[in-house]
Amino acid sequence: QVANLCEQAALAIGADAEQVRIAAMYHDIGKIPNAVFFSENQQFGTGNAHDVLGDPERSADIIISHIPDGEALARDYHLPGRFRDYISEHHGTTEVYVFWRKAVEAAGGEESQVDSAKFRYPGPRPRSRETAIMMLADSCESAVRSIGPTSRDQVTEITMRIVEGKMNEGQLDDSGLTLKDIRTIQGTLVEMLQAVYHPRIDYQRVGAVAPQVPAPAATLQARSQSISETLPVAALRAENRTTGAAGVRPRPGPMAEVPQLPHLDDAGHATEVGHDPGEETSS
Repeated sequence: QVANLCEQAALAIGADAEQVRIAAMYHDIGKIPNAVFFSENQQFGTGNAHDVLGDPERSADIIISHIPDGEALARDYHLPGRFRDYISEHHGTTEVYVFWRKAVEAAGGEESQVDSAKFRYPGPRPRSRETAIMMLADSCESAVRSIGPTSRDQVTEITMRIVEGKMNEGQLDDSGLTLKDIRTIQGTLVEMLQAVYHPRIDYQRVGAVAPQVPAPAATLQARSQSISETLPVAALRAENRTTGAAGVRPRPGPMAEVPQLPHLDDAGHATEVGHDPGEETSS
């Protein structure tokens, strides 16, 4: 989904849509070594691996490590250097807020007791329009998917909050995006996310009240009539089973009165039914 968002946003501002779409497929490869600690890889009923870990600082370290781990994998598998930029820049120097907040709560609400540097991505901040698009698309999609909005207005609100937050933190300052670009990207993301995460019907309630009405059983008379109606068809098929076979004329019967299509000779000319062009040449 992030690849689609990136592509459309890039097209909207004239950036390299093909490159950013392909890069989106590789930007999170660093999650592979610790896949279970990322929500998109957690299955229903298995619980949250971070709850078992019970250490906000350690959890933040695992989340942040997907950046250097991704860079290492990209080098090992010889991905182009431009793609490695997407891996290192798509989180910029933002904070892993969820675990920072948990660490503050564990410290009795004293923010001064928590080293915020341990909860911050190493960066650098996006240095191109394309990597900035990746940052915005990835963050907005993740937030909308996690919150699960129930209206189009909520999708708009979440997206605007994410984009404005990145701007206020200075994450887009080195990207080369203009304010017009940012507004265009935001509008494109809102439109696409609304289409993907719009409210859906509660299928658990569909059909819960409607009574189940069984179909009427066929009577013996109706079954007999149905069987008898198929017999003439079968007989006709059997009577006409050789129609069209080379050198075989239809036998007299119900189908004999049906006009026959003309045969075509090698030149494509119509001949009479049953007429052998070879007879003319032999006479």
